[in-house]
Amino acid sequence: MMPAKTNSFVSPIILFIMHAAVLSAAESSVGPWRILASRDTLDIYIQDRRVGSMIHSVGIDDDAGVIEKESRVVVDPPGSITGLDKLNIYEARRYDFTGALREAQQILKTPAGGTSWKLTKKNGWRLAITTGGRETLVNVDSVHENLAASRRIMTGIKNRTIDVGDVWHDTLFELISGTGNPVKTTCMEIPGAGNGFRYRFVDYDILTDKKLHWETDTAGNLLVQEIPPHFVARSKSDLDDADNNSRARSEGHSVDFAELTKIPMHRPPDKNETVALQLASSITLDSTVYSFYQKKDSLWLLRQLSEKCRDRGGKLSRELEKFTRPTIVLQSDHPKIHAVSDSLCAGVNSVCEKISKCTGHVFSHLEKRNTASFSNAIETLRSGFGDCSEHAVLCAALLRAQKIPARVVYGLYYGSSQKGYLYHAWVVVYNGGLLFADPAHGIFPAPGNRVPLMIDDTGRKMVLLMRVVDRVTVRYVGKDGTTTRLWGK
Repeated sequence: MMPAKTNSFVSPIILFIMHAAVLSAAESSVGPWRILASRDTLDIYIQDRRVGSMIHSVGIDDDAGVIEKESRVVVDPPGSITGLDKLNIYEARRYDFTGALREAQQILKTPAGGTSWKLTKKNGWRLAITTGGRETLVNVDSVHENLAASRRIMTGIKNRTIDVGDVWHDTLFELISGTGNPVKTTCMEIPGAGNGFRYRFVDYDILTDKKLHWETDTAGNLLVQEIPPHFVARSKSDLDDADNNSRARSEGHSVDFAELTKIPMHRPPDKNETVALQLASSITLDSTVYSFYQKKDSLWLLRQLSEKCRDRGGKLSRELEKFTRPTIVLQSDHPKIHAVSDSLCAGVNSVCEKISKCTGHVFSHLEKRNTASFSNAIETLRSGFGDCSEHAVLCAALLRAQKIPARVVYGLYYGSSQKGYLYHAWVVVYNGGLLFADPAHGIFPAPGNRVPLMIDDTGRKMVLLMRVVDRVTVRYVGKDGTTTRLWGK
């Protein structure tokens, strides 16, 4: 059975990089640039099990007049961590001496391949995304990332002028989504004997609706970053603290990443019940999946899709036709994608049969393996392995090559052996009506009680998966309107 999508692990790592990046660079803006260069190394933990490390470094190039920041992340989980694979992330940002961002680059590498994002300004801001050997250029309206707020924080730390409740505002440019991300920072504690003489802050990240906790010593050295309840990064000096030593060095238990994000429910819905979502007040349902639900009071009631495919023919509308075109991750026009798709569907006239053949082919030919990647079809075809996202993007690309409308859905499905709802990815297709195809499980049509949370044909919403983790409750609504909640969060 395919485990939960591990992109929900990439998202917090991206947040660690973004927030630490500005903090470290800000330290360099307090005085003479060359004196205040910095280098921080932190180990990454999931539930006290070390899975990797991060290095943040800042250099000052006086000749070029820039602050250069680099972050490197290496994730190589031990065998006791299931549901994760190796991951390398490199990010570089350059700021001028006014503190304004001038360019940024991020490279994500996994055993399946690599993707890069590069933000530059020349006659306007442009974001170049390279994946599967192809580059796509995206115009960016504006970029407002600046180190001014971070400079005030670091000045306050060094001068001991910060007080509890002080607030700062900033904007970080998130490269994967290609959007500016407002961040609010609040000082929660100031140094004292009771807290190990540390400053403690909380960043509220509006894009992901998450809070990132971080701590420094009185010199401004970064000690801890944490996204509760599962993710924490610690410096060596923090690990040497006796209060944290036993907690952060625990090696006696295994961790299943899928279990950490599971929504527990001890049974699936019965035939007389409708699945319903209840969202935390701070988030809303993604607009791409509105059509799958009916809103009733605070609940989103899942509409039942047909579990039978019938060929109906007819010309596609302009709205549907655009879901047959290639995207940056669904490279349906690539010769190798076309060759596989045409081979599978040669001599087949039935659209239902074409969907079934593509779904079955992806299921039988891809090795089931977790990869915390920026999933795209051509790299998946080349590597021959992946988790549910890789299965979904390859299947959708094969279908689009046959001019069948297909989109990638991220959401939940019920895992009987896990007794709960797991994060998952599959495909929604149109053949006179909407149907689900689940290539990771080899099912078409797939049961309509899969629970969509967002549709993403470009990969740019990957970070937004963080918004819904731990903020969704699943309920079952009976025909009489009664609501059942069974162990749900």
